[in-house]
Amino acid sequence: MTLSLLSLLAIFACTKDEVTDTSAVEADADADSDSDTDSDSDADADSDTDSDADADAETEIYKARTGVYTAGDGKDLIGDSVTITGIATTDEDEFSFFVNDGYNQPFHSVMVFSDSEIQAGVKRGDQVTITGTVAEYVTSADSITQIVVTAAEDVTVIDSGNPVDLADLTTAELADPATSEGWESHLVRVSGVSVTNTDLGFGEFEVDGSLAIDDLLYNWSKESPEELRDGDTFAEVIGPLYYSFDAHKLVPRDVEDFKGYVSNCPADKCVVNLVAGDLLVTEIMADPSECGDNDCEWIEVKNISGGSVNLQGLVLSDADGGVGDLKLTDPTAVLADGGHAVLGTGGGGGWGYTDFTPDGFYGSVPAWNNSGDTVILSNASGVLFTSPGTGSRTDAGVSWQLEFSVSDAADGSNETLWCPSSTPIGTSKDFGTPGSDNDSCL
Repeated sequence: MTLSLLSLLAIFACTKDEVTDTSAVEADADADSDSDTDSDSDADADSDTDSDADADAETEIYKARTGVYTAGDGKDLIGDSVTITGIATTDEDEFSFFVNDGYNQPFHSVMVFSDSEIQAGVKRGDQVTITGTVAEYVTSADSITQIVVTAAEDVTVIDSGNPVDLADLTTAELADPATSEGWESHLVRVSGVSVTNTDLGFGEFEVDGSLAIDDLLYNWSKESPEELRDGDTFAEVIGPLYYSFDAHKLVPRDVEDFKGYVSNCPADKCVVNLVAGDLLVTEIMADPSECGDNDCEWIEVKNISGGSVNLQGLVLSDADGGVGDLKLTDPTAVLADGGHAVLGTGGGGGWGYTDFTPDGFYGSVPAWNNSGDTVILSNASGVLFTSPGTGSRTDAGVSWQLEFSVSDAADGSNETLWCPSSTPIGTSKDFGTPGSDNDSCL
């Protein structure tokens, strides 16, 4: 039988209808069996294969973060096993690092943790595949999701040097648990923040009255060149969002995550701005008689910088390597040019002199040796002044002091211009001139 051209076209049209939707069948023009216009097999209008209406993929990290997997506690209760792939947003530290799965969206980052202190050598920007168990580590009333690994071979580095996404959020948004929970473990940036509490304890400080800056990876108070003050500002602070003790906290990775720092220095210079020759040590009481060494040792410092200074955070050390950081009684105190500040040992609680009180305390170290010692003043840039060694220059209860007319650092380090004090300290049995001009040594 010979088919007409019209018949052939009709057969072709029927055959095509079996593989391509027509308006008579599903009202779309794609090749799948659903009623939407995309090419996947689900019923939503996005191009991924999950069943929600957003354009992300429900990755293994997303599933772990949103509770699809059963979570253990990382210790006694073992959770579901999972294999995740993503980009490390931090270097591996002793116990942990953070990973993002490539989506700059909530619930797409997670903390990787190891009780066994594995060292897989993961660096920021590494693409990694990790097999571990899902855990919810409870720190107090709430918890942080973790992928717990138990061996270095559970972590594979695929390649390195990948870009790392971050999310721009406000401190107000992070103060809202409904927002912060989703961004947990994600790399976050807050901008234009102000320090509102310099010491929350445990190395943490606070910005904008609500967000704690944690020292999990970098400790500003120990590693930064500047002493924090209320009112200091940062153009940006960056870090993964961590959770501990009932609060989400930002965890900067290094000093580079603090950008645009502006000090609220109350004087012409703060400690970070000082240079060699700006300060002199002018008096040292290494062996007080009025009260014990642990409570009553003190030194005197003179400002010769040419302007006012704030000494908060000044570093004091001795020949034996003991190091202490000065905490002023009033952190905003300003020392005028030519003025003297008395700095005492300990924290002030056991101070024994009744005739004067130090302007600040540098802790239990350094302790000045009665047999001879050197007082060294420093900041993060280096040594500002070094006194000559005291030797056994004085009797107990007598300070060793610099000639009152000396006004430069070179002469201040000349031991021939130092001598024992001869002026009684008020009603005490000791001798010295704390906070005022010294006796003459000439």
